[in-house]
Amino acid sequence: MKRARRAKWQRWIATIGEELERLGAWRDARAAALSALEVLPELRAAAGLLHETYVHALAMGVRRQLKPGSRNVCLGGLLAELADHAHEAGLDAAEVRRDLAALRRRLKPVESFADRAVAHADRRAPASLSVHTLHAALDALAAVHAKYADRKW
Repeated sequence: MKRARRAKWQRWIATIGEELERLGAWRDARAAALSALEVLPELRAAAGLLHETYVHALAMGVRRQLKPGSRNVCLGGLLAELADHAHEAGLDAAEVRRDLAALRRRLKPVESFADRAVAHADRRAPASLSVHTLHAALDALAAVHAKYADRKW
C-alpha cells in the first residue's frame, strides 16, 4: 500500500505541476495580449472582456487547486493526504498542516470570488478581484508545489 500511495503522490505532483504551468502560461498570454491591445487601438474595447475572462478563468484554476474531492487532483488534497500519512512520506505532519492552512488563508479571497462570482450568482460576491491578488495566489501555489515536488517519495 505504501508503494501505491507514493506512486499516486508522484502522479499528483506531476499533474498539479502541469496545471500550474498552464495557469502560468495564461498569465504570460495575458501580458502579451495587453501589449498587443496597446498598439492596436481598434481592439482596445476588447480589453474589458479580456480582463474579465482572465480573472474568472484564473480564479477557477486557483480554486481548483484548493478544493479536494473524491475524483480530483489538487494541491489541497495532496497536502491533506501527506499530513495524514506524513510518516510514510518522511515529513512532519504539523509542518504540512501549517503549509496547507497558510495556503488556504492566502487563497481565501480568490476562492471566495470564484465560488460567489464565477461558479454561482451569489449576492455576497465581491465586485472584483485584483490581478495582483490572483498572481500572488498563483505564486503561493507554485511555491508550495515546488517545496513538495522536490521530495523523493
